[in-house]
This record gives sequence, C-alpha cells and structure tokens, in this order.
Amino acid sequence: MTRSSFDRELQTLTRLVSEMGGIAEAQIALSITALETKDIEVAERAVAMDARVDLIEREIDQAAFRLMALQQPLAGDLREMLVLIQVASSIERVADHAKNIARRIIKIPQERRIIPSGAWKELGTLALTSFHDALDALVQRDVEKALQVWRNDGTIDILCDAISEQLLGAVEQEARLVRNAAHLLFAAKNYERIGDQATNIAERVVFLVQGTFPDLIRPRGADSV
Repeated sequence: MTRSSFDRELQTLTRLVSEMGGIAEAQIALSITALETKDIEVAERAVAMDARVDLIEREIDQAAFRLMALQQPLAGDLREMLVLIQVASSIERVADHAKNIARRIIKIPQERRIIPSGAWKELGTLALTSFHDALDALVQRDVEKALQVWRNDGTIDILCDAISEQLLGAVEQEARLVRNAAHLLFAAKNYERIGDQATNIAERVVFLVQGTFPDLIRPRGADSV
C-alpha cells in the first residue's frame, strides 16, 4: 500500500468516526426532545438509530485492522488510528446511553408523570454540548477545546446529583411516583455517562496531539469507563 493510499484509508476511517458521532448527537437531541415533550415516537426514533451506530463501529474496526495488516504504520499514524478506534468505542457507548434514556422515557407511565424541571433540559443540553465539542476538538486537533470539555464534566455531575435529589424529594412526598422516579433517575445517570464519554474523547484528543494524557486530577464524579 502506497502512502497516498494509506492516507485515503485513514481519511475514510476519520469520516466514519465523524458520521458515527453525528448519529449519536442526533440520538441525544431526540432523547432531550422526547423527555421534554413526552413524545414516545421521538423516543422510539432514538432507539432505532442505535443499530446504525453499531454497524459503523464494525466498519471502523475492519478498516483499522485492514490498515494495520497492509502497512506497518509509523508511530504518529499508529497513534491516530488507535485514538480513532478508542473514540469510536466511546461514541458507541454514548449512543447506547442515548438509547437507554429513550427506552426509559417509553417505560414511564403516562399517568402521574413527574414533570421534568428546567434542570433536565440543562443536563441533556450540557451532555450534548460536551459530546459535540469533544468531537469538534478531535477534528480540529484543538487541545484547549478538549481540555475545556474535560473541565466541564464536573458541572454535569453536580447537575445530575441535583436532579437525583429532586426525584428523591418527589418520591418522599408521594410513594406512587417511585416507578416514575426510578426511570428518570436512570435517564439522568445516562446523561452523566455521556458527559464521561465526552471527557474520555477529550483526553484522547490531548493524547493524539501531545502524546500524553492531561496531567491533572479528573473532574469530580467522572469515570474512565
């Protein structure tokens, strides 16, 4: 394989990651709308989109292994390929979290629903924005933008904690809302996990550009799953 062929294959890999990320972003946006409007059809659309994300991830894996088999990548190329594979894995998990949120919305009983407060839309929007910015940072190789995503993760965690407290308070006032609150609590946690995966992507952008991960204490509540 010539260098120009290798570069084209690498560009294809990058395009697939971008396509995958765009679908996952759309899933998150649909989940936010479904939660706000209680629209089951919108939630079902978010669930259905997950299959396409899984298919693209398999295409990315196959393309990456084909590249490694046909040409021994230089250190910089290998680092970029590994980062793209890791980012694709994070995007797949984000899509799963968006799908899980949508499924929870579908399961919430139509009667006696807890009405989401403005904090819900804020949480979803923050998670979506962090994910979008992390993908932008990857495309632009923008370390500062990646670090800003990394720093913002604690805000998502704090907002998720506040929503959890609201749900517990609602259950204490009316026990019949337990099932409702449980679904919403899982939805909130999935938004938090989307923020975590955005942070994972941001860390990998820093590694791609600088060759090292951020030498800082990760924001409160974030994990590296």
